[in-house]
Formats: sequence, C-alpha cells, structure tokens
Amino acid sequence: MRPPLSVFRRLGLALALAALSVLALSAQSERVPTVAAASSVDAKIEIVWPHNNAPVTAATQVNITAYLFESGGLNPIGPDFNNTVRLWRALNTEPAQQVGTGAKRMANVSGHTIPVWDFNDIDVTEARNPQNKYYFYLTVDGFPHAFNVWSHGADGRTYLPEQLLPSGVGGSNPGAVDARISILYPHDGSGNLRTVNNAVKGNITVRLFEAGTQNSVGPFFDKKVRLLRMVNNLPAEVVAEGVKRTYTEGKVVHPVWDFNDVDVSLARNPANKMYFTVQVEGVSTFSSVWSHAIDARTYVPQPDVPFGQIAAAAPPGAPSDPGPAPAPAPEPTAQAQLPPAPAPRVGGSGFNYGIQGDFISDGNYDRSFGAIRGIGFAWIKQQIEWKRYEPSKGNYQWGDIDRLVNAANGAGFNILLSVVKAPAWARPSGDDRSVEGPPANPQDYADFIGAMAARYQGRVQAYEIWNEQNLWYEWGGQGGRINAAAYMNLLRLAYRAVKANDGNALVISGALTPTGVNDGSIAVDDQAYLQAMYANGLRSVCDGVGVHPSGFNNPPDADWRTAGGGDFKGHPSFFFRSTMEGYRNIMVANGDGNKRLWPTEFGWASVEGLGAGPAAGYGYAAQISEAQQAQYIVRAYQMARNWGFVGPMFLWNLNFGPVAGARDEKAAFGIVRPDWSARPSFNALAGMPK
Repeated sequence: MRPPLSVFRRLGLALALAALSVLALSAQSERVPTVAAASSVDAKIEIVWPHNNAPVTAATQVNITAYLFESGGLNPIGPDFNNTVRLWRALNTEPAQQVGTGAKRMANVSGHTIPVWDFNDIDVTEARNPQNKYYFYLTVDGFPHAFNVWSHGADGRTYLPEQLLPSGVGGSNPGAVDARISILYPHDGSGNLRTVNNAVKGNITVRLFEAGTQNSVGPFFDKKVRLLRMVNNLPAEVVAEGVKRTYTEGKVVHPVWDFNDVDVSLARNPANKMYFTVQVEGVSTFSSVWSHAIDARTYVPQPDVPFGQIAAAAPPGAPSDPGPAPAPAPEPTAQAQLPPAPAPRVGGSGFNYGIQGDFISDGNYDRSFGAIRGIGFAWIKQQIEWKRYEPSKGNYQWGDIDRLVNAANGAGFNILLSVVKAPAWARPSGDDRSVEGPPANPQDYADFIGAMAARYQGRVQAYEIWNEQNLWYEWGGQGGRINAAAYMNLLRLAYRAVKANDGNALVISGALTPTGVNDGSIAVDDQAYLQAMYANGLRSVCDGVGVHPSGFNNPPDADWRTAGGGDFKGHPSFFFRSTMEGYRNIMVANGDGNKRLWPTEFGWASVEGLGAGPAAGYGYAAQISEAQQAQYIVRAYQMARNWGFVGPMFLWNLNFGPVAGARDEKAAFGIVRPDWSARPSFNALAGMPK
C-alpha cells in the first residue's frame, strides 16, 4: 500500500500530467496449443436460444450449447475429446431425466477454435406455466466432471420442496436411485427461521427412492450421499456429506440424510442464485434440483471466454461410456468446502479476475481459497518478501512458499507472486533502513527469483518484479536513488533469470503507484516514471505492464477534469479511469500497444461495517459506503474487460481484515470483515457475470 496521500497534500507539492484518451485494440484470432491431458472437466451450459427468441411463457423449444473446460479454469478441452456429453432436465421437484446427447462441432469462440456440444430442439413447453420450473445440467460419460445449472422458469421465487413420502421400503443395494431434496429449513445460524433474503444457513434433508418408484431405499443402504451446490453459472462443488438417520412416516421406517448448517448467505444478494443437487457414491443417481434465490427467474447465460491453452482429451485407458447416470461425486475435503484438487491452470495474459490476499500469514488455505472460489475468480496474488526467504546469500527457506503454491495448485488457481524487499545483507551501506529498499547488486535479486522460477517451474504463472518503486519507502528512501534507470537494471536481470528457468512464466513490471507527487525524493509521478522506464528499455523485458489504478473516493468511470472539488480531486492520479488511460497511451506511444496492462492492485476503501474509523491519512475510507465500494469494484472490472487491453486484474484485497484487524488501513479495502463475514462487495463479485 502507498503512504497516505494526505501527507503529500500537506507538503504542498506540485501536481502534473494530464489524462489521455483511450486507443482501441483490434482483436486477433488465434488457435491455442494443446497441453497435457486434463484430469477433470467443468461441463458448462453456455448458450441458450429459445426458438424465435420467445419469452419463457411462450417458448416451446430451446437450443443449448455446452463448453468443456479443464476443471477450475477456462482452458478449453481439446478437439480430440470424444466422451459423450449428456443433457439432463428436472421439472420442479422431480428427479432429473436425460433429454439428449450432444452433437460435437468445432466453433470459433472469441478467437479460439474449440469443440462445443449442441442440444437442439429441447422441449420446454411445461415452463410456459409460471408454476413450473425446469433445471438443466450436463454430465460427461467416463470422465470426472463438475456441472453448472441453468434454470428456465417465469416465477422467480424460491419454493419449499414438495415432499414425496415413501409408500414402502425396497432393498438396500439398488442399482439406481432417485434423490429428492425433501426438506429445507433456512435459518440465521442460531436456528431461527429466516427468509431467503436474510438466511445465512440452511438445513436440508434428502430422501432416496429406488429409481422410478415410491419405495425408499432400505434401512441398511450405506452409500455416501453428498450435497452439491452451484452458485450462479459456476460449476458444482461438494459442500457436505449427509448424516444418515432413521425416520418413520406412517408405518414406513426408512433412512433419510441430513445436511445441517449449509452456507446459503450468498443468496441474500438478489443478484445471486444457488442450486443444490445430490449425488450418491457408486450408484446411478437421478437427482432433483432445488433453487435458493430471491429472484430465480431465467437468465440468458453470458458465455465464458476461453483463455490459455487447450487441454488434451481424456488420458489413455479412460472408460468411454459407463451409462447415462451422472458420475459419482468425488470425496469432499475435510472442511467439505472444496472439490478434489484439479490440475493447476496454465497461465495466460488475457483478461481475467484475480485477488490479492495474505494467504501465508492466514495459513487456512481451505477458507481463503474457498472464498475465492465463491466469487468465481481464477488468479491469486501473494507478495513475497525476499528478506524472509533468503536470510543469507543462497540460504533459501522455501517452506511457506511451497505450502502456498501446493495449495493454490490444488485449488486450480493461477498464481502471481510479487517479489519485494531486499534482505539486510543485500542492501547497500548508507541507504535508509527505516524503509524498504533494493539490493546493492541487482544480480542478487535475479539469483533469488531465478531460483524461485526453477523450483516452481510450470506451477507459478507470473512474477511481478518489485512494487511501487516510484516511492521512497519502497526504494530505499534517498531521493537520488528513486529513478527508473536503477529499477530497469533490476528488471532486466530478473527477466532473464525467470525466462532461463521457466520460459513459460510471465514477467510483469513492478506496478507504480499514482501519488500526485513528483519531487524525486518522496516520489516520482507514476506516468513520468513509466515513460522513463520505456526510455530505458521496458518494452523488451516484460510480458505485461503493472499498474495500481487507485480510485480513492471517486467512481471508476469518473473524469478527473469534471469531477468537481474536494479531497482527492483535480488530478488524474486520484482516478481509476485516467490512470488506466494514461498508462495505455504511454504504452502505445512507445510501440508497445500489443502488450496488456496488469492491474496488480486496485480497489476502494470503506470503513462502514468494520466497527472502526479510518486509519490516519485514509479519511476517504469514511466517504464511501460498503454498497458504493461494491458498485465501484464491479464497474471497474466491467470497464477493464470491455477495453480489451487489460490482463488479469487483481483486487486489493481479500483477507487483510482478518489478518491485520479492523483498525489497519488495509482492512477497509477488504471484501470480508475481520470475522470473515461477507461484505456487500464479496456478494456483488460472486454475482458479477464473468
């Protein structure tokens, strides 16, 4: 984080530079190369076309198109994937039935040639009655997979499931079962009944019937029963394993399975929809679907944009057709929050969603990464303090970084590591030790980051070389040393070291911070510094240009020239849009227009709901409500995605509230409170189309 800008304002230092207009990029189509075989896939309904664009109450048939991605990301499956993809449909509380198998074809999707699967002329006539709802999802024969749910109904309200009571009891080893979500009790966490818009937990009970009958499975049925949850357009995740108990209804004694205190808090936001299904271990399962939302009306899916590399098809020896039923769900983690670890995603420099956290200090990766999966983000960023991991030359202490990388790979995230802060042994004599600074010999830094790239080859997708080097407390504190030429010596050597040890890893220039200050001692204006970096060869030694486009108390689309008076007005440094536009134009002017800007840190601070006032120098955090914070963050992501010149974009921050406490200035930027409860920005990001 930068020093409080109120300090700079009190110094009365001059402001400079004007905002420049945006130049558009023309998209270039590409076919991405194939990588190693995928271990599992996400099967997603991406396109739905009601015939003649008829509304729900009039449509009789729809065409549906599915994409398959390597699990946890947007790397599309390769053209040689030939396992059967099936479409399932559930009406109201009835178990799902297969309604079609996909016809595979090759399609150009956002410049990528990928296979897709079409299901045409699917009957949806029952949904013309507003009392009816259809739910659709996909399965893939013989291949581990997760699926999303698409709902088709005119009435958006959540309903309490209609119970089907068993008329008898069958055997304890059926080959197929109907799984019905029968009872739902939404509550406040203390057992008090609550409505959808204020429930945080739900208790769910499931009954299992012999498929196609009203006979319950027998009392000795001992297969594991798992509850799956889908949020908006995200693939299913296992959230709990049922606790079996015996229940008597009438004269029928039969087993039921309870799932208590299931998190449903995201559905308090009207923008979010949650869907639940059931899978039974080792048994063909025909499950009902239960929706939980304030407004669950039909939506038109926004197709995902593939990025990265195409994943190869099924590994040799995979069965080709085990039958029409969904594949059994994988074992849940100990916390029942994350599905089994997918293969890590392959990095890509196209636009995507990321967030920074202090995952190492927190240490609870299931909690942190479960939250990030909840908002549907693909990238994480962690700052690595060099001084902690090489206390003496060549004495590498990798343990914490190993644990981070292993956990992030297991959860399927792309990783950006920002490497900063030289150890004492590497710093020059006479520099200001009250602040952080670079090494006397930039080769020492290159040796360290080269060793990292070798150790984490193929497992860390990108490295950011330093952070906010145009500030005195990030670059040693002596005015003459804050200069782009010195930084470029460091970047040049680091770039070569990374590429020598992991040619596929991306190198991002250290993001500068907008300060409104250009005195050469406390700070150098960020856009002037960026221009100087280009004058010293930036174009040839980075894969992306780092930027910290802070918004302070200004909306992301505000124009600094017309924003009016008050604190943090009247200069482009204080505005998200002008920072991004200014950097982009500098890149274009230096012949680097084919490269992308990487916002490695951005966000808006709000102290509302934290129980503490703003930290010294961060008074603007009291000028933005939590609702505005959420709106500004979502709008910034939407703007960046539409621009076409932005790479992965990292929100500041996830969890500094829990890590540092409510009074720390970093907590105001977080999307969870110090007790890990969700702020409005968390819910807004979870519901944001991606």
